[in-house]
Amino acid sequence: MDHGAEPGFAGRGGAARVQRAQFRRLFDRVVGEVKPPRPLQIGVQRAVYVTDNAADAREAADQARWNMRVTLSLRNHYERVDQGHAIPVPAPTEPDIDDLLDRFLVIGTPDTCIRQIRRIRDLVGITHFNCSFWFGDLEHARVLRSMELFAREVMPAVG
Repeated sequence: MDHGAEPGFAGRGGAARVQRAQFRRLFDRVVGEVKPPRPLQIGVQRAVYVTDNAADAREAADQARWNMRVTLSLRNHYERVDQGHAIPVPAPTEPDIDDLLDRFLVIGTPDTCIRQIRRIRDLVGITHFNCSFWFGDLEHARVLRSMELFAREVMPAVG
């Protein structure tokens, strides 16, 4: 079955919209054929980091990019490993940090994170949101501060 999506990042702009539309058509067709007895539960996982500092958010996004580079290169067979250490290889169509922050990550101020989660919910129709709070080489104290801010500011808003 052709799923209409390439491995790795989903291009920029129009290509991503086309892939979402293709996914939606495939999803709707499968649900129509299977006719589940109750509504489907749909979840996504994203790198999440909540902070009040823009520089801190960009640095966390760079850590998430490192993690994505290693993960995608291993998954799609263009990995590099040097003496047992995974090398972060950029994806052939890798977005820049601003695009990652805009479309792929939930990183930033509480308001930014709330807006991103709501956008994902509206676009994908998720019923579950799984947070990956620790990625790259983030220090434990930063992760805990982010989680506390998420619990205090973001969770009540996206509930």
